[in-house]
Amino acid sequence: MKTADTATAARVQDYLKAVEREASALPAPYRQELVADLAEHIEVALAERPDDVDGILRELGDPRAIAATALAEDGTAVAPAGVAAPPRRRGVKPLTPVILLLICWVFGAVAGLFVPSAPSQSHLAFMALLVRIAAVITLCRCAAWTRTQKWTGVLVTAILPAVVSVLWINAGSGHGRTWLWVLANIALTLLPLGGTVWLWRNRAAEQ
Repeated sequence: MKTADTATAARVQDYLKAVEREASALPAPYRQELVADLAEHIEVALAERPDDVDGILRELGDPRAIAATALAEDGTAVAPAGVAAPPRRRGVKPLTPVILLLICWVFGAVAGLFVPSAPSQSHLAFMALLVRIAAVITLCRCAAWTRTQKWTGVLVTAILPAVVSVLWINAGSGHGRTWLWVLANIALTLLPLGGTVWLWRNRAAEQ
């Protein structure tokens, strides 16, 4: 790595550490998301202006001012006048995506929608799909989980069940495939429910 690149990386890390230190009063997931968003913004700006790290950091603002704004948004402190809010995505309560995911699970458990088999189920299946989409959106917008936890939740509660359903539908339901139907329904019952419970147990405590 070039000396200039090393110096730039060190400068950025010092800046992000300063923001994290000043925002230490924030709940951990909010603080991590704030730092991650700033890091992403800096990375994009450096791709366009690789030799202007100091200018980019000046444009973002003093770490203390950024932290004060974040704390004010969280209700922890008052932000100084004239300081713009940092790029963050918040406002969704963790109970919202959990309830939506449970509704999807109930739809499947009651109506057999995890592995659709009857045309009469199409309307309810469509409603379950809409609820699942809403659950994924609210999950991604909620700050109660880290990005890794969000991706894990989406994978287990939405993507894997969809893949299993598609595989079962493509495999067909002919003679001798009862064991596949049983395995598919077990997977499509346990994955969404287990993922939802895991998300709820690993949510950040509201402060």
